[in-house]
Amino acid sequence: MLFLILTFIVIALVFLLLHSMDKRRWHRYKFERDMFFRSHPYILHCNEKFEIELHVTNTMQRKLLSVLTLKSDQLQRYRTATILRDADQYRRNSVKVMLCDLTVAHLEPYYAEKFCKSLAHTDFSIGRPIEVSAEILLSIGKNQTEIQDIRIDLPLDPTQANQYLVDKTGSKKLKAKNSNPDD
Repeated sequence: MLFLILTFIVIALVFLLLHSMDKRRWHRYKFERDMFFRSHPYILHCNEKFEIELHVTNTMQRKLLSVLTLKSDQLQRYRTATILRDADQYRRNSVKVMLCDLTVAHLEPYYAEKFCKSLAHTDFSIGRPIEVSAEILLSIGKNQTEIQDIRIDLPLDPTQANQYLVDKTGSKKLKAKNSNPDD
């Protein structure tokens, strides 16, 4: 009977040890994956018409002005924005737009849902960011500079986003799983 109890305790300890090792391995993998994704984001080259407008709060506009130091005489600036799928559990397909590691705004829910469905077969769905061009329109007043508008270079039809997606090396990304190989 004592042998059976000791065997059960040893088996339980081995199981707990293996479980903790697997948990540490999984956390290490997610950390290394996130570091790889930060250094190798996707790039979305679109038509450079900047047709998608972001709704930015006044507080975020002031933060951007101080971070980007947009106090010159230029009325428009071009920057690289990062689009990242938000890990919010309540909004399944939420996409945030970031400039200089600041979350500027979220894409409209309908657009974000179609955008995520278009890129479902890529690493974007697990957290790989996408770099896009952003146009910042400024208005210069008597004593202050204000951000009038922020637009990003995304296609008007979000279902076509996978056609414009390229890797950092410049190679085209995979087509949809259900697409015809003759395309």
